Amino acid sequence: MSSFDSALIAVNSLTAAGLIVAGTTKLVVPQPVRRALRELLPGHEVPAAAVKIFAAAELMVAITLLLPASSVAAGYGLAVLGLTFAVAGLAGRARRSTVACGCLGGGDQALGLRNVLAGVAFLGVAGLNVAAVSSDPDPLNAAPLAGAASTLLLCAWTYRALMWGLLGPKPAQADR
Repeated sequence: MSSFDSALIAVNSLTAAGLIVAGTTKLVVPQPVRRALRELLPGHEVPAAAVKIFAAAELMVAITLLLPASSVAAGYGLAVLGLTFAVAGLAGRARRSTVACGCLGGGDQALGLRNVLAGVAFLGVAGLNVAAVSSDPDPLNAAPLAGAASTLLLCAWTYRALMWGLLGPKPAQADR
């Protein structure tokens, strides 16, 4: 395995970690994104299901990014996500957005420069994956799989409260 392959595994693992956090947050709590988009698109209501579908796409790209055999396809998916983040950030900046979007794992930041920078970074990583030709012909190499497992475990442990909110029992709703 070349040093480029090793560096790409590390970059892909970091990118996947960010996508896992962002996607999980949107799955568990889609309302901040909906409010931020409502501010950008007055008169349009984005359904929670649409936010959750986008979150699922983030998670799917993250998982495929971690597997060497699917990294080129993941690069194209990451490019779409990167463009989406960048455009949303530019729109938020142009409209002077003040509503926290919770886009990149929660927080109180509105759509803006942070989203643009994340989008540009995703586009860069996407380009690396699409252009890269692995020097290791074994698609089941242990290093990428170990990196993938480590990334997933780190994200799951760090955001265990969010994960439990997604996977755990649903609170009983009061009868109306």
